[in-house]
Amino acid sequence: MAMNIKRLFGVFFTIIIILLTGMGVISILILNTQKDGYSNQDARVQVWAAASELRVSSENLTQYARAYVSTRDSAWLYKYYDALEKRSGKIPRENGRAISLLDSIAKIKIPEAEFALLKESEHRSNDLSIVEIAAMNAARGLYPDKTLKYTVKGKVDLEYANDLLYSDKYRSDKKLVMDPIDEFLSLLKKRAISSVDYYNSKITYYTTIELTLAILVGLFSLASFIILRGRLIKKMEECNTSNIRLKEAESVLKIQNEELDKLNASKDKFFSIIAHDLRGPVGILMNFAELLEEKIKEKDYTDIEVFTKNLSQSSISVNELLNNLLNWARAQNPNIKASISEFDPMPVIRKNIELCAMLAREKDIEITLENTDNLLVIADPDQISLVFRNILWNAIKFTPKNGKISINVTGMNAGGKYIAKISFTDTGVGMNQAQVEKLFRIDSISTTRGTEGEHGTGLGLILCKDYIELNQGKITVDSRLNSGTTFTVYLPSKTVA
Repeated sequence: MAMNIKRLFGVFFTIIIILLTGMGVISILILNTQKDGYSNQDARVQVWAAASELRVSSENLTQYARAYVSTRDSAWLYKYYDALEKRSGKIPRENGRAISLLDSIAKIKIPEAEFALLKESEHRSNDLSIVEIAAMNAARGLYPDKTLKYTVKGKVDLEYANDLLYSDKYRSDKKLVMDPIDEFLSLLKKRAISSVDYYNSKITYYTTIELTLAILVGLFSLASFIILRGRLIKKMEECNTSNIRLKEAESVLKIQNEELDKLNASKDKFFSIIAHDLRGPVGILMNFAELLEEKIKEKDYTDIEVFTKNLSQSSISVNELLNNLLNWARAQNPNIKASISEFDPMPVIRKNIELCAMLAREKDIEITLENTDNLLVIADPDQISLVFRNILWNAIKFTPKNGKISINVTGMNAGGKYIAKISFTDTGVGMNQAQVEKLFRIDSISTTRGTEGEHGTGLGLILCKDYIELNQGKITVDSRLNSGTTFTVYLPSKTVA
C-alpha cells in the first residue's frame, strides 16, 4: 500500500531534522576546535614573550655592568640590581606582581624539554652575574672575603674589571646563555607550525562533514518537495469532480501561493536583516569596546576620542535598526490599527529634528523649516512621528557634509478633501529611477552605506510606507542622481481658524 502524505511528510521531516542536528553538532565541534587553537596560540605567545624577556634581561645585565665599570655612575649599579631582583621575583615587576621569570613560565605549562632549556639559560645567566658583580665591585675597590661577601676594601682595579667583562671566556659564557634560548625558540616555532596544521586539518575535516550534511539536507528537501507536491496535486485531481470546482480550487491556491510568497519574502528579509545587518553593528560595538578596554588597561589614551565616537555612532545605528525591526514586525500584525487624532504636525517635526540634531551636527548639515501652514493632521501621532524620524535619518545619512535639509508643510485641496503636504528635501547624493522603484519593496531592499559609511537596512522606508497607508495617506519620492531627493508625505488634515 502506498504511503499516505502525512506519514511520508513525517519520514522526510525526521530525516531532515536528524541531518540539521548533525550540522549543529559539527558546528559546535568546529567552534570548540577554533577555541582550543586560539588558547594554544595565546600560550605560545606568552612563553615566547617570557623567553624574549630572559634574553633581554641577560643583555641588559651585561650592558649595565659594563656601563658602571666605564662611568662609575651608581645609577647603572642600581639598574643592574633592580633588573636582577625583578627577574628573580624579589621585587615586583611593571605589572605589580612579584614572581620570578621561571615561575611565570612554569604556570603556562610548556613541554618539560622546552622548560629545561629556559631553566638552563637562566641558570647560566645567574652564574654569569657572579662575574659581573665581581667586576663592578673591583671598580669600587671591594673584594670578597672568606664567605664570598664583598667586605674587603682594596685598590680600585678597573683593568681587572674590564678583563672580567670583555674576556673571551665571558663572551663564551654569554653565548652559552643565549644558545638554549635560540634552541627553545626553534622548538617553539616547530611546535607552532605543527599545532596550526593540526587544528587546520581538524577544522577542514569537520567542515567537509558539515558541507556533506548540508548537501544531504538540500537533496532531501528537494525530494520531499517534489514527492509531496506530486501527491498533493494527485489528491486534488481526485477530489475535484468538476471543472468549476477545479478552477475555484486553482484560483484559491494561486491567491494563497501569492500570499505565501509575500510572507516568505518578508520573513526571509526579516531574518536576513537580523543575521547580517544587526550582527555587523553589534560586532563593531564589541570590537571597539574590546579595543577601548585594552587601551585603558595599557594606559594608552591615544585615539580614545575616536573610539568613543565610533561606539556612539554604532550605538545609534543599532538603536535605529532595532526600533525599525520592532516597529516593522508590529506593523505586520493585521490587528494593529492607527490611533487617529487631530494634532499639530509642527511640534512633532521639531521634536524629531532635535532627536536627529547630533547626527546632523557631525556632518555640519543644516535643517530648516519653511512654508509652515497652520493646519492639523488627522492621523496617529506616534506612527507619523516615526515616519518623520526615519525620513530625516535617511536624508542625513545620504547627504554629504555641509549639506542642507529643508522641510515644507503646506495644505492643499484634493478631490474635495483638505490634505497636508509635508516634504523633506535634501542636497544629498540622490538616486536613479531603478533605485527609486525599489525603495518601498520588501523583496528588493538592500543595505546601503551613507556618505560617511553609516549603516542602514532600507527597512525604515518600508515602515514609513506601511504607517502612512495605515493612516490613509500617501508617500512619494522625487530624486535625481547627484542632485538630491525629496520625500513628500500626504496626510488627511484640516485648517485651523
